[in-house]
Amino acid sequence: MSELGVLLKEARQKKGYTLDDVQEMTKIRVRYLEAIEAGDYNVLPGSFYARAFIKNYAEAVGLDADELLQQHQNEVPALPTEPAAEPMMKPRRASARASDRWSKWGFGLLLWCFLALIAVIVYMFVINNPNDPPRVVDETNLTDATDTPTDNEEQPGGTDAPGNDGGETEGEQPPVTDPTPGNDGNEEEEPEQPTSGEGTLTPVGDITSRTANYEISPIGINTYEIIVDGESWVEFRNEKTEERLVFETLSNTTRTFELSEPVYIRLGFAPSVEIKVNGEVLYNGGEAGTDKRYFITPVDSPSTNEGAQ
Repeated sequence: MSELGVLLKEARQKKGYTLDDVQEMTKIRVRYLEAIEAGDYNVLPGSFYARAFIKNYAEAVGLDADELLQQHQNEVPALPTEPAAEPMMKPRRASARASDRWSKWGFGLLLWCFLALIAVIVYMFVINNPNDPPRVVDETNLTDATDTPTDNEEQPGGTDAPGNDGGETEGEQPPVTDPTPGNDGNEEEEPEQPTSGEGTLTPVGDITSRTANYEISPIGINTYEIIVDGESWVEFRNEKTEERLVFETLSNTTRTFELSEPVYIRLGFAPSVEIKVNGEVLYNGGEAGTDKRYFITPVDSPSTNEGAQ
């Protein structure tokens, strides 16, 4: 029996307690109480429980538990030091796992934000350029003023070359007959078509709307002049052949064409462009604000359904 066990047993007996009484007060089994009095601590569940049982036992019989343990610390099993470090590792592992989870979530969120930003940029670009076609220049279809005659190819009388049978190209005036004996020389064949730049432009319907329609009469070669003061996307098309003479963005330039066929004109930013047909300026305002379209159709005589310009 240990000295500590003797002190506890004597104190219990002075109080008149049995082991069953101490068991009732401390909830410690009798066999553990007997092991403490005998100094046989191997019976106890462990070092921690041994010290706890001794402390409870001492307090139950009226002894100072801390002082008793201090005085007999050589007898009491020491507390284990290794298990104390074990619980400290688990929070670190849990923290590391949580950190890894948040890192993955953060990377995924950053990736989605980047994709969303790209989608917003593409969407803004599309809505800001809804009608602009790709700025591709078809060099084979471009026609400059130098490609067409500047003097309207007007043929004065008496200057036609030998072998000219009167089959002039569109817009050319037939030759005047040479004066001969018996001919006073005042007779001259009337031209079948007007010369370039003599057509009369007549609006059809409401030309202040987004699409304006015009008729030009009589049928003949007409001069179209595109004057760009600033920058605008322009489409100029021969409606008969569907040939695009202009299909690009023009900036501070002038283009001139001569055509006798129906014409389609489209302007991306009308305020920067002035369209002249035989020197007459087309109306470029209206409800659409910036986008404007024109259909100009050559006719023998203008229709009765005319709009005010």
